[in-house]
Amino acid sequence: MTDFASISRADLTARRKRLRWQRRLRAAQSAWRLMVVMGLAGAAIWAMTLPGWVIRSANQVEIEGNEFLSADAVRSLLPIIYPKSLWELKSSSMARQLEAKGPIAKAVVTRHLFPPSLTVAVQERRPVAIAYPATANPSQSPSAGATSSDSPVGLLDPTGAWISLENYTTIDPSIPLPTLKVIGIDRQYRTQWTTFYRDLDAYQTRSANPVKILEINWSNPANLILITELGTVHLGTYDIRFPEQLRALTQMRQLSEKIDLAQLAYIDLTNPKTPLVQMRGETSEVNPSTNQSINPVSASAPVDLAPAEPSREEDYESDKYGQNDGQDDATSDPSTRLSGW
Repeated sequence: MTDFASISRADLTARRKRLRWQRRLRAAQSAWRLMVVMGLAGAAIWAMTLPGWVIRSANQVEIEGNEFLSADAVRSLLPIIYPKSLWELKSSSMARQLEAKGPIAKAVVTRHLFPPSLTVAVQERRPVAIAYPATANPSQSPSAGATSSDSPVGLLDPTGAWISLENYTTIDPSIPLPTLKVIGIDRQYRTQWTTFYRDLDAYQTRSANPVKILEINWSNPANLILITELGTVHLGTYDIRFPEQLRALTQMRQLSEKIDLAQLAYIDLTNPKTPLVQMRGETSEVNPSTNQSINPVSASAPVDLAPAEPSREEDYESDKYGQNDGQDDATSDPSTRLSGW
């Protein structure tokens, strides 16, 4: 146990002086730290106000990733009023505003201090079709209906995203528009466009001799209609048979050698295994292997294209699985059935 009686008054005085000195030293250190921090903050603020940290023109903005839009077109979409301090530009905010524009799907904006500049990396939406409303006339110029609020004309990318045609052409008028036309595809059916266009693009680019498709009419979802170089093609409801229907269309490419396409009303590929050809004013059965017409008859006369009556066993199997191979359609529709498919 410490003997307090042995501590002299001189020792207590010296200890008090030492403690006071330590407190003053700590206070001085704290003051110096505060002064250093304030100095650095002031220097940073002063540096930020220097004229060197300013984006003075669009030449200090570098564009990356653009394929269809020009660099100047992308720069015109940036919400920047020059000159602008580099510190006042918010990268995330500018990226969101760019992505809100139709032609830009994704944007990343990066600021650089040395030298002061911006880098904008973009991922564009590639328009693949001109989308017309059901009431529009696709034969007219797309720009004629682009500004109509009740029936706007727009563009579709491979994912079904809708792009304002007016905005797109205003940004860069030199960009060529796609040639494919789509009529009457509502918002609720754009989700099907992704798979539809994927199959269509694969057919047009990978098939040996594809039939050129010019127009798609989606006004009636129960009967998708294609306008092709062969003529009008009815597909029925869009479903997983679409690639098979396209292959069947390719096999009918030589149909023009045996049939006058001017007299062709439409090709019915609702059942791609049993295609039908509807002629204007008459119906005839056609062999797709030779493309020769067989038994031409008047369209106004009743036509019985049904096969011979099936046996009981065949009738049982048909009833069991609910399959009729399109016989009912062929019997009731005075169209041309392509036999030997």
